[in-house]
Amino acid sequence: VNKAERIRGGQIGLINVGADVDGLQVGLVNVAGRVRGGQIGLVNVADRVDGASLAPVSILKENRTHLLVWSDTTLITNLGVKYSTGPLYTLIGMGADPVPESQRAFGGGGAIGAHLWSGGGFYADFDLLYRVLATESDPGQHSTVLRVLAGWELTPLLSLFAGGGVEDRVEKEDHVPRGYASFGLQLF
Repeated sequence: VNKAERIRGGQIGLINVGADVDGLQVGLVNVAGRVRGGQIGLVNVADRVDGASLAPVSILKENRTHLLVWSDTTLITNLGVKYSTGPLYTLIGMGADPVPESQRAFGGGGAIGAHLWSGGGFYADFDLLYRVLATESDPGQHSTVLRVLAGWELTPLLSLFAGGGVEDRVEKEDHVPRGYASFGLQLF
């Protein structure tokens, strides 16, 4: 465990704790009051981040956490949590495709991306999504998708989004490139 009241530069370790961080924390768990720089880990906790917090789970007091519900060409039903830190975000989620019965699919994964505002409530998200997928005939699939999503913030608590991209799906050791489409809701 690395612990310091004031950090200038960085902390690298399994668990990093700092009240005031000017620099970078890299570890499994990073905890800070205010961060001017970044955090990279599995779990990041901070009051405020002026920079980037990259982790599957980011608990940030002054930044935004969103619930996402969407459908796409890989899995019909998806549920995820998006952690936004300035223009950057991470997303973790899971989904299922309950039909057709012979090819039921389930999956989970995450994305890292950038969020750009264009004004008037419109925005664009660019991200790289990775998912592990399982079907009844092939439990060892995985998918990487480069996505571009356009969104419209109807209220501060509700946005609609849609977009597409290119998916590289690995099925039984073969790479299968295909088009990708998605639409959904972002809440909070």
